[in-house]
Amino acid sequence: MPLSDPPRSDSRSLWDRLVDPLSRRYRESWMDRFTPDTLVRVLLADGGEAVWRQDAALQSVVPALETASSPITAVEYPEDRLLRRHLTLPDMPATEVAEAAGLDAVTSSPFRADDLVWGHLCQPLTPGKLSVDIVLASRKQVQQYLDQLGARLAGQTNPEVWAFAGSTAPVVIRGFGEGIRARRQARQRWLLCGLLFVAWCLTVGVALTPTAQLRLRAIEAIAAFDSLHQRTAALVLKRESLSRAVDQLTAMDEIFSERVRAVEIMDLLTRALPDDTSLLSMQIQGAKVRLTGQTANTADLMQKLSAYPGLRDVNAPSAATRPLGANKESFSIEIELTPGAFKDAESNRVGESRNSAAAPAQKASSP
Repeated sequence: MPLSDPPRSDSRSLWDRLVDPLSRRYRESWMDRFTPDTLVRVLLADGGEAVWRQDAALQSVVPALETASSPITAVEYPEDRLLRRHLTLPDMPATEVAEAAGLDAVTSSPFRADDLVWGHLCQPLTPGKLSVDIVLASRKQVQQYLDQLGARLAGQTNPEVWAFAGSTAPVVIRGFGEGIRARRQARQRWLLCGLLFVAWCLTVGVALTPTAQLRLRAIEAIAAFDSLHQRTAALVLKRESLSRAVDQLTAMDEIFSERVRAVEIMDLLTRALPDDTSLLSMQIQGAKVRLTGQTANTADLMQKLSAYPGLRDVNAPSAATRPLGANKESFSIEIELTPGAFKDAESNRVGESRNSAAAPAQKASSP
């Protein structure tokens, strides 16, 4: 399991805090998950060959074809030619572990500084502790050993040099061909990350495509509406002016209809009222007409109006009065017109015309 970093008293930049977890090879870095396993052909010190994969034990080569396609070759350096050191360090970044291992190798090495080659393997020991295995060797002796292998290298001019100490992970001695494998793994890792990024972009694109289409359709609809609004702006103005003209004509028609109605009501009342009745005022409100005037007998007038076609609900809101010395009564009468009042009045007027025309004929035919 990954170990948590202990609290540090020194102040570090934000970049250092972000890079430190990625640079710790002894941890389960998230970048390691994107690094494909590299097949390495290992030439063992006992003369045999094996195949090594990341986090796996050495496997003997059964078919030679398994390693024929692998360009990576490592050589196990004999144990009797190595010097080993072991350190227990507090939890720290991999770069600091490498610096501490290099300092220990230089200070404890019996070889000259220009002849020293070393490697280290860092593994978690306990929470907050790291176990560091360091191997030291002479560059001249390592090169002599590689020259002795001869045909076993099969044309590999720059193999890696490893040392094993009962662990599945090798201790890589620096200064030989380890950079080839590191560059190859980096290329594969970035290629895989690039493919994953492209797949993620395609997935996001597929997920956003319906939303983008709806957005484009909404924009097109808004643009079409604005264009239609601009094209129909003149028509809208004409329609508004036409509506105002219609309203004005309707108002004028109502005014003229009221005037015509008033004339018809006055004609109807002229025929309905007896000759001894005079009107002082007339108020028309819908189908109701209020009359004020003078007549010889108000009760007789109300009976005549009630019997006249087209008139109904004849009543007096106030009692009739007769002033002193006057021979007529002052009245106030309310009348309601029937829906067919003017039609009835027209029929009544036609009947009266016929009667008046028939009276002279009767007089002429009489002896």
